[in-house]
Order: sequence, then C-alpha cells, then structure tokens
Amino acid sequence: MKTLLCLGVILLAAVATAAAHVGSPDVYFEDHAGPYPLLVVVRMPAVVPGVAEIEVHALSDNLSSVHVVPTRIRGLGAELAPVPDLAERDRNDRKLFRAQLWIMLRGAWKVQITVEGDKGKGELSVPLAAAPTAIRSLEGPLKWLLSGLMVLLVTGLAGMAGAAVREGMSDPGTIPVAADRRRARITTVCAALLVVAILAAGGWWWKAEAAAAAQSAYSIPHVTASLTAPDLLSLKLEKSENGRWAERIRLDDLVPDHGHLVHLFLFRLPDLDQMYHLHPRQDGTAHFAQAMPALPAGRYQMFADIVHATGFPETQIGEITLPEIHGGALQGDDSSWAAMPLNASISSDVAMLSGGGRMLWLHDAPLREGEPLRLRFRVEDGSGQPAADLEPYMGMPGHLVLISNDAAVFAHLHAGGSPPMATVELANGPARTAHSNHFISAEEITFPYGFPRAGTYRLFVQIKRAGRIETAVFKAAVGN
Repeated sequence: MKTLLCLGVILLAAVATAAAHVGSPDVYFEDHAGPYPLLVVVRMPAVVPGVAEIEVHALSDNLSSVHVVPTRIRGLGAELAPVPDLAERDRNDRKLFRAQLWIMLRGAWKVQITVEGDKGKGELSVPLAAAPTAIRSLEGPLKWLLSGLMVLLVTGLAGMAGAAVREGMSDPGTIPVAADRRRARITTVCAALLVVAILAAGGWWWKAEAAAAAQSAYSIPHVTASLTAPDLLSLKLEKSENGRWAERIRLDDLVPDHGHLVHLFLFRLPDLDQMYHLHPRQDGTAHFAQAMPALPAGRYQMFADIVHATGFPETQIGEITLPEIHGGALQGDDSSWAAMPLNASISSDVAMLSGGGRMLWLHDAPLREGEPLRLRFRVEDGSGQPAADLEPYMGMPGHLVLISNDAAVFAHLHAGGSPPMATVELANGPARTAHSNHFISAEEITFPYGFPRAGTYRLFVQIKRAGRIETAVFKAAVGN
C-alpha cells in the first residue's frame, strides 16, 4: 500500500519549484567544502517524492571522491541522515561528479556534500526548496491504454470465474448441462460486479489521494499593496496553504536575510525601465510598510523575498498601479534605477556607472538555457583600472537581480548563487562560516546561475562604492 501511495503521489503532483525565485526551479551554489572550491547544481525533480539530479563541479584538480545525502534543514529527521551516495565521476570531465537523490517531502531540504582529496576531507550543505505547484491529470495515450487494460481485466476475471464454475461442475470429457451453464452465468455476473466494486473503491482512493496532493500543492503566494498615504506603501504577505508538508508554512517566523525581513522589488511594466530594490519595515505579522522614494506613475510588478525560520524561502508576487509619487530620498540599503525600455536597449558588455567608471560583463560564449554559468563582472574606475573603492553591499560584494522580458522569470542572486544566505546559514549551522565567498575583490564579482529558458532578460548588478549604491544593467539574449 505504501508503494502504491507513493506511486499515486508521483503521478499526481507536478513541480515547478517557485519558492525562493519565480520560474527558476534549479539551484546553483558556489562555495568551499573545506579547502575545495565547488560549484553545485541541483536540478529539482518534476514531482515530490522525486529524484533530484546533483552535479558537483570541482573548481580545482585535487578531488578524489564526492558523497551526497539529502536531509531536512530542521525538524524531524534533520539529524538522521541516510547512508550517503557516492557521486560518479563523469567520463569526459574529470572535475564533474553526478548523483541522484530522492526528495521525499515538500519543504526545506539540504544536500550534504562530503568531498575528499589530497588536502583531506571537506563538507558543504546546499539548501533546497521542494514545492510542488500543480496537479498533473492522467490523459493522452496512457489514459486510453489503462482504460483498455481495465476493461480487459474485468472481462478476463469474470470470464475465468464463470469458466471455472461451468467446467468444474461437469465430469471430465462431458458437455456442461444447462444448470451448470446457468450457474456459470450467475458466477460471471457476480465476479464482474465484485471486480467493478474493487475498481470503484480504488477510484475513490485515487480521488482522495488526488485531493490530498492538490491540497499539498504550492501556489505562489501573492503580496498585496496599497498607498495608505501619498508616499507610504502598505504591504500584506499571503499565507500559503499547508498540506502534507515537512513543516508548516507560517508568517510569524521570518528571519532576516542580509539584514532585512523583506526584499521588495518593483519593476515598471511592460518596458522594465524602472527598478526599485526596497526594504519595508514590519508593522505586524505579515504586514509591512515602505516610505516610497520619488517614483513615476505606472503599472508595477512586485516580488517580495522572504525566508522562514525552517529554512524555506519564498518569493511572493503581485501587481500594483501607482500614481506619480513625490517621495523622499532613498534610505539605507534602498536603491533604484531608471533607463530606456528593454526592447529599445542594445545588448552590451559594458555598463557605465553613475559615480564614474564602468562595469564589464566578462563572457565570450553564447548563453544557453539550462547551462550552468558563472556570470562574471569587473568594476573599473574612470582610468580603466580595477576599482579600489568597493564596499560590501548588505554584506556581499554584489547582488544580481534578473527578470525576463515577460516578468515570468525572476531571481535574486548573490556571490554564492541562488539560495538566500539566511537559508545557507541555516543549512550549514552556526559553527560554519558560510560567507567564505563573500570577499570584496576589485578584479571580479561572480554569480553562479543557469537561465531556465530561452528569451530576453534584463540583469541588474548592484554594488557599493565609497558609500554609494550603484546599479549596472545589462541585456541578455538566451538561446535554446
């Protein structure tokens, strides 16, 4: 029965992992496992329970083995990891190791990676958010095949029962008499009714499992917003529905990520010619308020990043139409950017910075969907030399915010990759310094990522120089 239950859930619950980002399901993470630098890619399963594809890219030449194991970040089972699996080394790329891991429950997970090489052993945990978001119905050729097999099953079982009675009541070598044939017909009908009743009970069970899977499906929550004063934006976060999850999703357990409970992003539609990165203050459970800076009128797409104490990250979405706002100056870590519409802009690997100097996007190969990348950028001063005045921006050398031209894909990245740093710290524990890759380098800022689909994207790279927040913007064309 347990096997059938898992099979039913696998057939019913499809995944489009939208937690943490929107339309960008896979996890990209770069950090050190002890002395060994790694780039880890986790391709999330299509269903939960389901199998995640793990890729461990060694960024050095001295790894001999890689072991991986999935566990929950917190809660029951977090300290009871199964036996680790040995990742297989790729035959064509000696620095690439692959493995497959079962993710059994919805919620916050981590992949514990243990590596060994000529410098000893190293460990690293990569956080995951498993969140099924849709129900897959049974349709097409498989539906008709199973229907035909069901008819064949009923007919065959009823026929065999009737034949057994008809032939079993007759002497060997004799022709069944009328009474035996009558009993056989009655047996055939009774057997058919019994099989149909069993199938009906199975159908009821299937529908119950489908309803439970639907209840457990994760729908992207919506943040609602309204102007409660000429320049004050009031926000309300939505609570996700809970079903059979590893942990309940609440709104009174938010933890700071880069020093803020909420990272709010506003993009003016449809041209993506205005971007605001804001940090509302909390007014109560699920309620936040933001003193707005000066802002032109328009329709804005909203993305609100939050992290729960369980380690489960969410990005809530919404839309709002705003009048022109005559607000004050940007405060603290808040920032904004304005330029020409995306479709009117020209792709370039150089972006000029408002404070002087420029940022270069260091790439020479065409961008392809699903391909693991290290998006590399360099900041130069007005003389073309590496900038010497870079400072941490919310504890990071930089933040990268990307959005597709139709706003269906959104991601907020940092130098470690796609998981929020609050989740990374929860996954690795307080004893580990999870910021080993957060140094400030004038030479290069790197963001691990893979574009989830082909199309046109706008990239916002945010840094801090001499106390001033700067935003460099690039246009990316991603092919199949």
